[in-house]
Order: sequence, then C-alpha cells, then structure tokens
Amino acid sequence: MLGCLVDSNDHPCAIDAHMYRAKVRDEESGEEYGWVHMRQSIHNPNIALNMQSMLPGGCVSMTRIFRDQFLEASGIARFLDISDFYNYIGSQS
Repeated sequence: MLGCLVDSNDHPCAIDAHMYRAKVRDEESGEEYGWVHMRQSIHNPNIALNMQSMLPGGCVSMTRIFRDQFLEASGIARFLDISDFYNYIGSQS
C-alpha cells in the first residue's frame, strides 16, 4: 500500500547499510519535492518504499516519476508487481 506523509523535517537520521534515502528535486528549478526512503524488510523478501513531501501532490509526482523512469524504464516492471503504484496514482487523480 502506498501513501504519503507530510513532514518538514530537514534533519534526517544518519544512513546505515540497511537503507537508502534520497532527496528529490526538480532538475530545472531546484525545488525540493521531498525524499524517498528504501529498505529491505528483515522479515520477508519485500522492499519498503516510503515517500514524504512538503508539496501538495509531491508524493504522487514522485511516485509517477519513480514508476515511469525507474521501474518501467529499467524493465523491472516486467517481473515485479507494481500494481500498487498504478492504484495510488489513480486514486489521486
């Protein structure tokens, strides 16, 4: 299930070897959309993907870009169930 939390915390925790966290910015304007946090579950073979944004519509924009420019473009979507991405994007329209 995908969702969006709004957070204005500009001081993230230190990154450890079990997760990846990145700020997401618009390449042209430099405007910050928010951040993405990915980590492997320690309980099952899932990868948790969390997104937060301070902008209205920021999470859905980041989700759409992640789906189109990473999951679809890389070919991962051919063998990974990304239906939650489509459902979340569709529910925000």
